[in-house]
Amino acid sequence: MKKFSENNPLKGYIIMEYLDNLKTVHIYENITAGSMKQILRAIAVLEAMSLDFSPQGKNDFIDKPFTGIYGVAYNNETFGNLMKVLRTLKGDNLSNKLHLLEKALPYLVDLEWADRLPEEMGVRKQKKHCFIRIARKELPQMLQTAHFGCPAFDLVRVMCACLSGKDRQEQWEELLDEFYGYLKEECGNRDMPYTLKQLKESYRRFFPLGGLMIMPMIGPLFDIICKSGDKEQNQKRFEVVMEKTVCLLDDILYFHNRNMEQKRREITD
Repeated sequence: MKKFSENNPLKGYIIMEYLDNLKTVHIYENITAGSMKQILRAIAVLEAMSLDFSPQGKNDFIDKPFTGIYGVAYNNETFGNLMKVLRTLKGDNLSNKLHLLEKALPYLVDLEWADRLPEEMGVRKQKKHCFIRIARKELPQMLQTAHFGCPAFDLVRVMCACLSGKDRQEQWEELLDEFYGYLKEECGNRDMPYTLKQLKESYRRFFPLGGLMIMPMIGPLFDIICKSGDKEQNQKRFEVVMEKTVCLLDDILYFHNRNMEQKRREITD
């Protein structure tokens, strides 16, 4: 692998497998926990493969994805626009939740901490996938990359994006148990990169930021849904997105408060 330069103009290849009969699932749709298990198995396969990367191979990936990549998309402007959209919504106690979220934002958007999370958890970094859409009038971009990081990075985001809020809240621990079982199968005789306890704790710690990273994708959908065709279909989509959003807000605040309390206890102990 060589860096892009005048002498090496090839930036790289994206190799994909064509599969028939695939269905696109939008964020205003939900998949079942059973379907989620198929995704978790695929993630486990990729993670297990990354265990065989040489130190030199790992050096070819970006070392600090949050400060190096995500900071481009997840900044004050992004979350400021998100809050404007969310404030237009009506719902039970929604304004209070948004007020609490806005107060917590400076603590939630700590990208330097996110880069340090694998070391904080004492886990071996695993290969992760990153796909970011940056919606700007003057510069629309799609960023796609891969990096090594904490096991919770992919799991939090895929569960938040694809499951209903209710299913995610009720089944996240069971799904992590399933994922860990898949990873054990794929690792075979190799040492596991982390324990199930570390996996679940990393999920809890990363959830406030990981859940928040999903919300900029949800926000613009409210505007699109309200302006597009079939009113009955739009209402159903709106209800799905709204349920997902309210549950995300609840859990972002819950895990944030839980994590802050845990940090306070660690300081005083």
